[in-house]
Order: sequence, then structure tokens, then C-alpha cells
Amino acid sequence: MRQLIRKILKEEVENDYDMIDKGIDIVVNVVNKTYPFIVGWERDGEYDESKYYLYIDLKVNVNKVKEYYDLPFKDYYLKYPHAIDEQIEQKENFAYPFSLLDFSLLDEDPYIETKKIRTLFQEMYELIPDEYKMKEERFDVWGDINVYEKEININYYMFVR
Repeated sequence: MRQLIRKILKEEVENDYDMIDKGIDIVVNVVNKTYPFIVGWERDGEYDESKYYLYIDLKVNVNKVKEYYDLPFKDYYLKYPHAIDEQIEQKENFAYPFSLLDFSLLDEDPYIETKKIRTLFQEMYELIPDEYKMKEERFDVWGDINVYEKEININYYMFVR
């Protein structure tokens, strides 16, 4: 019975996926002003795969990120430069936007640096109009049905040229 109710609720909440995509595009363009190496995004999974989050992967321009952080590539990529193109072609996912670089030379902890990007992205997403956000109807702790906005979460980074 509960599953049937959820199915009906899901049909009642109309999410315009084109509007959601435009909202994320807006956020990427704003974040690009601070982090010019972030040049795009892809959805990581289906829109309704998670109840609470909308997961995305950010596209990072490999040349711009190298310039931004002023770091050399890791020794492996200096020795085998074709490996960078292979990573790009295979759309490999990485934990950091500077994973191909020798980030041991960063002044900041890599996790903290990546958290700054994620925080800015989430803050900008909160500022866009509601019609650009993903919504989900679900029961609250008292059994009432409420509409919630899904939070956005950066899952991985992938490199492009």
C-alpha cells in the first residue's frame, strides 16, 4: 500500500528536467567565475535515483586546472602524456579536480580545497529560483506528505580538453 502511495506521489510532483538542467547550467556558469577550470557537468545516475540528493559530476578542463593551481602533472602523466587523453576519452571519474596534477605541492589539503568548490556550488544552487530545482514528495516523521527540494552533490570530477 505504501509503495502505491509513493508511486502516486511521484507522479503528482512534476519535475521539468530541462529546467533542472538549466538551473545546474546557471550554477556551473557562476562557479566558473571563481574556478575557471570547471566547464560543464553530467548527471551521475538518474534524477530520481536518490531520495535526498541530485548527484552530478563536474567537467574540468585539464589545461585550465593546471594553469589555475600552477602545478605540474604527476610524474606518471609526464612520462606517459597519452595517458591524460586516455583518461579523458574513457571519462574516468576522479575525487579531486586536480587529480592528474602533483597536488602534494598544494598549500591546502586536497580535501579542504575540494570542499571549498563543493560548498560554493551548493550555496549557488540554493540561490537559484525554486523552479530550477529538483523536488521530491515524501512523508515526514509525523506521516504528513511534504515537498522537499533535493540538495545537489558533486560526486566526481572528469577531465576534458
